[in-house]
Amino acid sequence: MFVQLVGLPGCGKSTLAAALERIEPRVRRVPVTYRRLGTLARTAPARTLPLCLRLAPFASRALLERSEGMTLAARLAPMPTLVNLLLVYERTQTVDGRVELFDEFVYQRILGYLGSFDRLPPARWTRAFVASLRRYEALPIFITADPELALSRAEQRAEGLPRRLAGLSRSGRERVFRNQEAVMGVLMACAGPSIVIAGDREPEDGAREAAEKLAVLGALS
Repeated sequence: MFVQLVGLPGCGKSTLAAALERIEPRVRRVPVTYRRLGTLARTAPARTLPLCLRLAPFASRALLERSEGMTLAARLAPMPTLVNLLLVYERTQTVDGRVELFDEFVYQRILGYLGSFDRLPPARWTRAFVASLRRYEALPIFITADPELALSRAEQRAEGLPRRLAGLSRSGRERVFRNQEAVMGVLMACAGPSIVIAGDREPEDGAREAAEKLAVLGALS
């Protein structure tokens, strides 16, 4: 089964993923090597171009919306990442009783993309975005966290904030994190079966809870 972690930057996705892989041998984090869209289009045009066409109506939203302190290129940055992730998904084979875990995937890229806009699109538009990628099913594990706490954690990480957020003012970052929390609420509402883990738990405790819930859902056998 494919599983994706979803949450605000600083909520503990990578930490939970490492703990889950450590305590549960049937969980494997999917390695992803990101390449430029131009490179992908040259080396794998039959797979890349249809994905780009599928995402084009949603990527065009960045032309209509604005984000204080964030360029158009920065607003569009999650889209090439999403194409890379979808190509990895197509190449990865699942094994019965094993979980293929993405630190980030469709929901996380939608979260980052829409959360950067000054004005959030209607919930129905977000649901349409999710529906357009329904074939790429991955059970979501939502990690909940207070936006202020998540932002403080993200700012204190050794690797720092994501590059597209690092140049924003503090108020700009706070806006993005609040927006991402709102988008996550829409994603949680339109998801099918899912798991919710509190981001303020100890990583091992959260990982054990996630493993138990994965077993209940039949992902681990």
